[in-house]
Amino acid sequence: MNRLAISRNEVDYIFLTHFHADHVGGVPFFILEANYIVKRDRPLTIVGPPSLKARYPQIMETGFPGTKAMELRFPLMLREVEIGRRDEFGPLRLTAYHVVHDDRAGPCLGLRLEAEGKVIAFSGGYFGRGGGVIGLNGKATFRSSVSSRAVAPSTMRRTPSRRSRRARQMRSRC
Repeated sequence: MNRLAISRNEVDYIFLTHFHADHVGGVPFFILEANYIVKRDRPLTIVGPPSLKARYPQIMETGFPGTKAMELRFPLMLREVEIGRRDEFGPLRLTAYHVVHDDRAGPCLGLRLEAEGKVIAFSGGYFGRGGGVIGLNGKATFRSSVSSRAVAPSTMRRTPSRRSRRARQMRSRC
């Protein structure tokens, strides 16, 4: 985000696909910078798998001890998504799907996001790589290194050999 000059104040939503440390480890530092450096005052919503509310204090404490109960200068909402149900977050529509990864860190989700007539499907870890956090500002402009090419949710349920082939094809187009 720093390299792309995206201010912590521009991000209204953080979407988590699962709770492996390499996917949520930046959350405590985002929160700390938003609170103390940027002095954020607008609401922030973190959206994630069921158990987000229980795991959030652990994520904060693991990343930076002493932060699980810190007072924030901005409203923070934690919203757990229901697998298979379409939900709305500002101008964005999201549907979460269960994906095979490591359910000790989840359940692990693939996310289908719709905004401004575009669709993006994202899974942090489904193909053995990728990020677990996507930021989206209030104007529904995608701020991610992930392509905005439309991907049908059915691609998240293919057999391993077809899935691997599809992943290679998608990476070669990006």
